[in-house]
Amino acid sequence: MKTNLKWFLLFTILTITACSSIAVNYDYDTKADLSKYKTYNWMPSDNDAGVTDLTTRRIKAAVDRELKAKAYEMTENNPDFLVATHVKTKEKLRVTDWGYTGGFHYWSIGGGVDVRQTEEGSIIIDLVDAKSKNLFWRGMATSTVRPNLTAEKQEKLINRAVERVFEKAPQI
Repeated sequence: MKTNLKWFLLFTILTITACSSIAVNYDYDTKADLSKYKTYNWMPSDNDAGVTDLTTRRIKAAVDRELKAKAYEMTENNPDFLVATHVKTKEKLRVTDWGYTGGFHYWSIGGGVDVRQTEEGSIIIDLVDAKSKNLFWRGMATSTVRPNLTAEKQEKLINRAVERVFEKAPQI
């Protein structure tokens, strides 16, 4: 009985960890002189994934907070770079093979395959040179979409995703 409880707890912890993970990726122009960028402004949002204005404002607030923490100043007058955010979603098929089935008379261990359709969402943050209009930095955070989150939990997830993008990225 204790063995079953241990397996159940391990499964539960792994499931919670897997569902709450945020994958982060970034790319940047290695030849760009990032030291020349001090001020920024926002590009118009394209709202391409049908996200609500609330979500867009949460993303912008999180990006503003991270850029301010890195000593960048927002200005409407002649900024050095522009910030654009995009939200993309796509359907994913998650397949988990639980291995072989084995056991004794009243219980069994593992076995089977679990197939689930999930939705994956990405927040993409682009930094564009204001004069040349060339992209010089892109960061992206991806996670499983959980539509039933409270407003507070949505904001916390967005803040964490944006924070992770900027903490993992070099030079910015």
